[in-house]
Amino acid sequence: VAIDLTGTGLRYKVGDALGVYPTNCSELVNDVLAVAKIVSDTKVQSDGLETSIGQVLARKCLRVISPELVDASIAHIEQRPKFNGAVAIDAALIEKLKLFAESDELDQWDIVEFLQHFPELYLPEQLLIDHLLDLRPRLYSIASSQTKYA
Repeated sequence: VAIDLTGTGLRYKVGDALGVYPTNCSELVNDVLAVAKIVSDTKVQSDGLETSIGQVLARKCLRVISPELVDASIAHIEQRPKFNGAVAIDAALIEKLKLFAESDELDQWDIVEFLQHFPELYLPEQLLIDHLLDLRPRLYSIASSQTKYA
């Protein structure tokens, strides 16, 4: 991989690393928002700041479902008010989520598939954001010296 830093003013030496921070494409973010029934400019807390959920989802890993998200979903269902037979419906949903957490599907589904399979979850926006992993930077080791080419 060759990365041209000409004109950036960046200085580096052998042993430094360049971090490339990925973001999700807007189509994937919009798919998550649509299946979760969330408006993209809904405000959430992220890194101590209030920002739109669409911007936050662009920086979250949407390809992995963490066991913590499943556990938080179960806790949310257990705590939400129950009306008109919802006790039985929520109990069945909790059982489905527990079976899912123990299955191989946990490692195979992305967040869109998860939300499509469990449409009755209705997760609060902040709960969803809090339990998605951050996209991690890809680090590239710098193997040449800037002084050699100066």
